[in-house]
Amino acid sequence: MMASANCLATNKEYLQTIAYCMKAHCDTTQTTVGDIEHWWWLNVVGVKPDQPNPSMTYQESLTSLMSTPNSTLPEDTPLSTPVLVDEEAYIANNNILSNFQRAETFHGKYSIILISTCFALPVFLSFSRFLPFPHRLTNLFNAYFIDSSLHTQTINFPLFGQLNLPTRGQSLFIGWWIFINVLCSSLQYKSVQPNAWWTTRTLEIATYIANRTGALSFANLPLLTLFSGRNDLLLWLTNWSYSTFILLHKTVGVIATLEACLHSAIYLQIYLGKGLEHYKEESKAPYWIMGILATLTLSLMVFPLSLKKIRKVMYEFFVIMHIALAILTLVGCWYHIIWRYDHQWGYELWIYIALAVWGYDRVVRLIRMSKSGIKHALVYQIDQDYLRLDIPTSSIYSGYIYIYFLNVNWKKSLLPRPWESHPFSIASFNSSSPPINTTTSSPTYDHQEKFGGDGHENESESSTTPRLESSENGEISNKIDSL
Repeated sequence: MMASANCLATNKEYLQTIAYCMKAHCDTTQTTVGDIEHWWWLNVVGVKPDQPNPSMTYQESLTSLMSTPNSTLPEDTPLSTPVLVDEEAYIANNNILSNFQRAETFHGKYSIILISTCFALPVFLSFSRFLPFPHRLTNLFNAYFIDSSLHTQTINFPLFGQLNLPTRGQSLFIGWWIFINVLCSSLQYKSVQPNAWWTTRTLEIATYIANRTGALSFANLPLLTLFSGRNDLLLWLTNWSYSTFILLHKTVGVIATLEACLHSAIYLQIYLGKGLEHYKEESKAPYWIMGILATLTLSLMVFPLSLKKIRKVMYEFFVIMHIALAILTLVGCWYHIIWRYDHQWGYELWIYIALAVWGYDRVVRLIRMSKSGIKHALVYQIDQDYLRLDIPTSSIYSGYIYIYFLNVNWKKSLLPRPWESHPFSIASFNSSSPPINTTTSSPTYDHQEKFGGDGHENESESSTTPRLESSENGEISNKIDSL
């Protein structure tokens, strides 16, 4: 039975044994006493953050030895006197602990490379347009490599329906994203034998790959959250459209899901290889169950609940389920890491960043809504598919806005749904428009309603933004059948 942390912290013989082992194996000429004491304080009892402190320092444990240990401890024998550490066991444990820490360092390194390059590259590419290239060369480059469609013909799939293909520029960036994820998943693996954890090189490398893909899936979560937000920092730092970032949001979601599935599949194979009984015992562990929850909810968000047919027919259902599954994914990831490592390797930092990005988007959205305020508008129902909104008190001249209707019953619903926001393009602006008389009754085809606006001035229209078109009588109408 494994000794408890409190037992290790207060057991004099254990501390003396570890101190003598360190004196015998560590090169004290290259390590200061302060560094040794620091390691001793953090690791001799365990590496969990709530571990008790050792009752003696390294130097106190070493100087308290009455005699030099001269024998090892037989298996299943209580420790009652300082002993020597078995040399083969020391080498095997030292190999795996050193190599595992090396692997974890590279997991963090490549996760940082992934998120930093994929955030900075759009900014760099956008600012490159200010470089003094010849206009003709720039126009030709954009025409052939950036703005043109990837394929000239429409592609239809039985399950997915008609696919809107990305432009060549979007395809190049998606290709880069796939490449950097594959590259970061493939580098800096090393096996050290003998070690105390794995008997074969294949199992050791497979475990490192599983951990790397899990770490990269976590690193993609902040970007996944960032690209879905209406107040994405990159929308302001780049000249890329909102529709481009929604496309990247979908791409990152697929990649993060594939990495999570690969992480889960490799560990499943590793534990099945140890025997069915061992797998059954491990699969009951809380961290394992929460990992399954996170992988399943992340997979459901990508397929099938994000299929275009579902979004078109049941868009509000899609949004509610998307938010609910995203929350379950973050909860599952959090407890999977905490119950497995207990803050040891810092994986939970990616969840903190993702939550911070989401919170930033919501706070900025509330600030912009407060700035716009609650206004009155005239809503004209032109036919079953078209609406026209007149907002006399609005000061937004171009771009598009998201509107929250506070007392409109959409689609024959019994109650208003003020939490829903709908995108509208700004069609025209007339500074001489008279104010609305909120006490005057409206015709039956007019609806005088209140709304809260989340304005986005001078921003490109996204693929989900309803397009404003001119009807035959010259009025501006809004096609809303995609809402």
